Amino acid sequence: EYARSVHLKFHEELALTDLAGEAFARADDGRCHAVLDELTTNTDFRADLYRMWIVERSGDTRQTVRMMVDPERAGRAATGMSQTHGAAAGVMYRAGLLEPARRELEQWAEIASESHDLSIEAPVLFECIAALGDDQLVQRVCDSYEVQEEGGPRIPMFATLSGRACAPAHGAMLVRLGRLYDAERVYMDGLHLCERERMPVDVGLCFSGLADVWASRGDEAMAADFRARARTVLEASGARLYLDRLAPGT
Repeated sequence: EYARSVHLKFHEELALTDLAGEAFARADDGRCHAVLDELTTNTDFRADLYRMWIVERSGDTRQTVRMMVDPERAGRAATGMSQTHGAAAGVMYRAGLLEPARRELEQWAEIASESHDLSIEAPVLFECIAALGDDQLVQRVCDSYEVQEEGGPRIPMFATLSGRACAPAHGAMLVRLGRLYDAERVYMDGLHLCERERMPVDVGLCFSGLADVWASRGDEAMAADFRARARTVLEASGARLYLDRLAPGT
Protein backbone atom coordinates (compact mmCIF):
# COMPACT_ATOMS: atom_id res chain seq x y z
CA GLU A 1 0.00 0.00 0.00
CA TYR A 2 2.87 2.39 0.79
CA ALA A 3 4.57 1.72 -2.56
CA ARG A 4 1.28 2.32 -4.33
CA SER A 5 0.63 5.56 -2.43
CA VAL A 6 3.95 7.12 -3.42
CA HIS A 7 3.91 5.74 -6.97
CA LEU A 8 6.82 3.33 -6.60
CA LYS A 9 5.52 1.06 -9.35
CA PHE A 10 8.44 -1.39 -9.35
CA HIS A 11 8.25 -1.94 -5.59
CA GLU A 12 4.46 -2.19 -5.73
CA GLU A 13 4.73 -5.02 -8.25
CA LEU A 14 7.38 -6.79 -6.20
CA ALA A 15 5.13 -6.60 -3.15
CA LEU A 16 2.15 -7.91 -5.10
CA THR A 17 4.07 -10.89 -6.44
CA ASP A 18 5.28 -11.67 -2.91
CA LEU A 19 1.65 -11.58 -1.73
CA ALA A 20 0.75 -13.87 -4.61
CA GLY A 21 3.44 -16.24 -3.38
CA GLU A 22 1.92 -16.28 0.09
CA ALA A 23 -1.48 -17.15 -1.39
CA PHE A 24 0.11 -19.81 -3.60
CA ALA A 25 1.85 -21.37 -0.60
CA ARG A 26 -1.51 -21.68 1.14
CA ALA A 27 -3.09 -23.23 -1.98
CA ASP A 28 -5.51 -20.31 -2.23
CA ASP A 29 -5.55 -20.15 -6.02
CA GLY A 30 -8.46 -17.70 -6.15
CA ARG A 31 -6.66 -15.17 -3.98
CA CYS A 32 -3.41 -15.73 -5.87
CA HIS A 33 -5.14 -14.91 -9.17
CA ALA A 34 -6.86 -11.90 -7.61
CA VAL A 35 -3.54 -10.47 -6.40
CA LEU A 36 -1.90 -11.08 -9.78
CA ASP A 37 -4.80 -9.32 -11.48
CA GLU A 38 -3.91 -6.18 -9.52
CA LEU A 39 -0.68 -5.90 -11.50
CA THR A 40 -1.08 -3.08 -14.00
CA THR A 41 1.82 -4.15 -16.22
CA ASN A 42 3.23 -7.49 -17.35
CA THR A 43 6.87 -6.68 -16.68
CA ASP A 44 7.41 -9.09 -13.76
CA PHE A 45 7.77 -12.58 -15.22
CA ARG A 46 7.05 -14.08 -11.79
CA ALA A 47 3.36 -13.34 -12.27
CA ASP A 48 3.28 -15.64 -15.28
CA LEU A 49 5.30 -18.23 -13.38
CA TYR A 50 2.61 -18.32 -10.70
CA ARG A 51 -0.14 -18.63 -13.30
CA MET A 52 1.80 -21.51 -14.85
CA TRP A 53 2.40 -23.24 -11.51
CA ILE A 54 -1.29 -23.02 -10.55
CA VAL A 55 -2.20 -24.86 -13.75
CA GLU A 56 0.59 -27.38 -13.17
CA ARG A 57 -0.47 -28.08 -9.62
CA SER A 58 -3.94 -28.97 -10.91
CA GLY A 59 -2.30 -31.77 -12.90
CA ASP A 60 -2.45 -30.33 -16.43
CA THR A 61 1.22 -30.69 -17.29
CA ARG A 62 0.63 -30.43 -21.05
CA GLN A 63 -0.91 -26.98 -20.74
CA THR A 64 1.80 -26.02 -18.27
CA VAL A 65 4.54 -26.72 -20.80
CA ARG A 66 2.77 -24.41 -23.25
CA MET A 67 2.76 -21.68 -20.58
CA MET A 68 6.48 -21.76 -19.82
CA VAL A 69 8.11 -18.34 -19.49
CA ASP A 70 10.78 -17.37 -22.02
CA PRO A 71 14.06 -16.70 -20.15
CA GLU A 72 14.47 -13.58 -22.30
CA ARG A 73 11.66 -12.06 -20.22
CA ALA A 74 14.23 -11.72 -17.44
CA GLY A 75 16.13 -9.10 -19.46
CA ARG A 76 19.42 -11.03 -19.29
CA ALA A 77 19.65 -10.41 -15.54
CA ALA A 78 21.38 -13.39 -13.94
CA THR A 79 18.87 -13.93 -11.15
CA GLY A 80 15.93 -13.69 -13.54
CA MET A 81 17.56 -16.03 -16.05
CA SER A 82 18.24 -18.64 -13.37
CA GLN A 83 14.67 -18.41 -12.04
CA THR A 84 13.16 -18.97 -15.48
CA HIS A 85 15.54 -21.79 -16.42
CA GLY A 86 14.93 -23.41 -13.03
CA ALA A 87 11.17 -23.14 -13.44
CA ALA A 88 11.44 -24.68 -16.92
CA ALA A 89 13.56 -27.57 -15.63
CA GLY A 90 11.01 -28.37 -12.95
CA VAL A 91 8.05 -28.17 -15.31
CA MET A 92 9.76 -30.26 -18.00
CA TYR A 93 10.81 -32.92 -15.51
CA ARG A 94 7.37 -33.22 -13.92
CA ALA A 95 5.87 -33.46 -17.43
CA GLY A 96 8.15 -36.41 -18.19
CA LEU A 97 10.30 -34.50 -20.72
CA LEU A 98 13.61 -35.63 -19.32
CA GLU A 99 16.12 -34.50 -21.93
CA PRO A 100 14.74 -30.93 -22.19
CA ALA A 101 14.62 -30.90 -18.39
CA ARG A 102 18.27 -31.92 -18.22
CA ARG A 103 19.28 -29.08 -20.56
CA GLU A 104 17.36 -26.52 -18.52
CA LEU A 105 18.84 -27.94 -15.32
CA GLU A 106 22.36 -27.50 -16.65
CA GLN A 107 21.69 -23.88 -17.58
CA TRP A 108 20.08 -23.21 -14.21
CA ALA A 109 22.97 -24.76 -12.30
CA GLU A 110 25.56 -22.71 -14.17
CA ILE A 111 23.83 -19.40 -13.48
CA ALA A 112 22.46 -20.04 -9.99
CA SER A 113 25.78 -21.37 -8.68
CA GLU A 114 27.47 -18.10 -9.57
CA SER A 115 24.72 -15.97 -8.03
CA HIS A 116 24.59 -18.11 -4.85
CA ASP A 117 20.80 -18.47 -5.15
CA LEU A 118 20.65 -22.28 -5.03
CA SER A 119 18.74 -22.48 -1.75
CA ILE A 120 15.92 -20.11 -2.72
CA GLU A 121 15.57 -21.38 -6.29
CA ALA A 122 15.89 -25.15 -5.81
CA PRO A 123 12.34 -25.65 -4.45
CA VAL A 124 10.81 -25.20 -7.93
CA LEU A 125 12.92 -27.99 -9.44
CA PHE A 126 14.08 -30.17 -6.57
CA GLU A 127 12.69 -33.37 -8.09
CA CYS A 128 14.67 -32.67 -11.26
CA ILE A 129 17.88 -31.98 -9.32
CA ALA A 130 17.51 -35.15 -7.23
CA ALA A 131 16.83 -37.32 -10.29
CA LEU A 132 19.03 -35.81 -13.00
CA GLY A 133 21.66 -33.72 -11.23
CA ASP A 134 25.20 -35.03 -10.79
CA ASP A 135 26.55 -35.72 -7.32
CA GLN A 136 28.42 -32.41 -7.20
CA LEU A 137 25.29 -30.36 -7.92
CA VAL A 138 23.21 -32.31 -5.42
CA GLN A 139 25.88 -31.72 -2.78
CA ARG A 140 26.07 -28.00 -3.58
CA VAL A 141 22.32 -27.62 -3.25
CA CYS A 142 22.37 -29.56 0.01
CA ASP A 143 25.20 -27.38 1.32
CA SER A 144 23.20 -24.26 0.49
CA TYR A 145 20.75 -25.30 3.22
CA GLU A 146 23.42 -26.25 5.74
CA VAL A 147 26.45 -23.97 5.33
CA GLN A 148 26.02 -20.33 6.28
CA GLU A 149 28.18 -18.16 4.03
CA GLU A 150 30.13 -15.52 5.93
CA GLY A 151 28.36 -12.21 5.53
CA GLY A 152 25.63 -13.86 3.45
CA PRO A 153 21.88 -14.02 4.07
CA ARG A 154 20.37 -16.44 6.55
CA ILE A 155 19.65 -19.92 5.28
CA PRO A 156 16.00 -19.76 4.17
CA MET A 157 13.11 -21.96 5.30
CA PHE A 158 10.74 -20.43 2.74
CA ALA A 159 11.41 -19.41 -0.85
CA THR A 160 9.65 -16.08 -1.25
CA LEU A 161 10.36 -16.07 -4.99
CA SER A 162 8.16 -19.11 -5.59
CA GLY A 163 5.86 -19.47 -2.57
CA ARG A 164 7.30 -22.80 -1.41
CA ALA A 165 8.91 -24.26 1.69
CA CYS A 166 12.55 -25.30 1.40
CA ALA A 167 12.29 -28.53 3.42
CA PRO A 168 11.08 -30.72 0.51
CA ALA A 169 14.09 -29.62 -1.57
CA HIS A 170 16.61 -30.04 1.25
CA GLY A 171 15.15 -33.40 2.23
CA ALA A 172 15.26 -34.72 -1.34
CA MET A 173 18.96 -33.86 -1.61
CA LEU A 174 19.65 -35.68 1.66
CA VAL A 175 17.77 -38.78 0.49
CA ARG A 176 19.75 -38.77 -2.76
CA LEU A 177 22.98 -38.54 -0.72
CA GLY A 178 21.91 -41.41 1.53
CA ARG A 179 21.67 -39.26 4.67
CA LEU A 180 18.35 -40.73 5.75
CA TYR A 181 18.44 -39.71 9.42
CA ASP A 182 19.11 -36.08 8.46
CA ALA A 183 16.42 -36.25 5.76
CA GLU A 184 13.87 -37.50 8.29
CA ARG A 185 14.74 -34.64 10.64
CA VAL A 186 14.48 -32.03 7.88
CA TYR A 187 11.13 -33.37 6.70
CA MET A 188 9.73 -33.48 10.24
CA ASP A 189 10.89 -29.92 10.99
CA GLY A 190 9.47 -28.80 7.65
CA LEU A 191 6.20 -30.57 8.39
CA HIS A 192 5.80 -28.67 11.66
CA LEU A 193 6.62 -25.35 9.98
CA CYS A 194 4.23 -25.93 7.07
CA GLU A 195 1.39 -27.06 9.31
CA ARG A 196 1.85 -23.98 11.50
CA GLU A 197 1.97 -21.63 8.50
CA ARG A 198 -0.96 -23.36 6.72
CA MET A 199 0.96 -24.50 3.63
CA PRO A 200 -0.91 -27.70 2.73
CA VAL A 201 0.91 -28.69 -0.46
CA ASP A 202 4.27 -28.51 1.28
CA VAL A 203 2.80 -30.51 4.17
CA GLY A 204 1.93 -33.18 1.62
CA LEU A 205 5.41 -33.03 0.09
CA CYS A 206 7.00 -33.48 3.51
CA PHE A 207 4.82 -36.53 4.14
CA SER A 208 5.78 -37.84 0.70
CA GLY A 209 9.45 -37.25 1.50
CA LEU A 210 9.10 -39.17 4.75
CA ALA A 211 7.61 -42.02 2.70
CA ASP A 212 10.75 -41.96 0.55
CA VAL A 213 12.92 -42.11 3.67
CA TRP A 214 11.14 -45.18 5.01
CA ALA A 215 11.05 -46.84 1.60
CA SER A 216 14.82 -46.37 1.39
CA ARG A 217 15.10 -48.13 4.73
CA GLY A 218 13.06 -51.03 3.39
CA ASP A 219 10.06 -50.39 5.64
CA GLU A 220 7.17 -50.43 3.15
CA ALA A 221 4.52 -50.35 5.88
CA MET A 222 5.77 -47.01 7.22
CA ALA A 223 6.26 -45.71 3.69
CA ALA A 224 2.67 -46.61 2.80
CA ASP A 225 1.39 -44.85 5.93
CA PHE A 226 3.18 -41.62 5.03
CA ARG A 227 2.01 -41.85 1.42
CA ALA A 228 -1.55 -42.17 2.66
CA ARG A 229 -1.12 -39.05 4.78
CA ALA A 230 0.35 -37.22 1.81
CA ARG A 231 -2.54 -38.30 -0.38
CA THR A 232 -5.12 -37.04 2.12
CA VAL A 233 -3.53 -33.58 2.38
CA LEU A 234 -2.80 -33.17 -1.32
CA GLU A 235 -6.24 -34.34 -2.37
CA ALA A 236 -7.86 -31.80 -0.04
CA SER A 237 -5.74 -28.99 -1.53
CA GLY A 238 -6.45 -29.96 -5.14
CA ALA A 239 -2.79 -30.70 -5.91
CA ARG A 240 -3.45 -33.44 -8.46
CA LEU A 241 0.05 -33.05 -9.87
CA TYR A 242 1.50 -34.73 -6.79
CA LEU A 243 -1.36 -37.19 -6.30
CA ASP A 244 -0.49 -38.72 -9.65
CA ARG A 245 3.04 -39.34 -8.37
CA LEU A 246 2.07 -41.27 -5.26
CA ALA A 247 2.00 -45.03 -5.46
CA PRO A 248 -1.53 -46.24 -6.37
CA GLY A 249 -3.67 -47.64 -3.64
CA THR A 250 -1.80 -45.92 -0.80
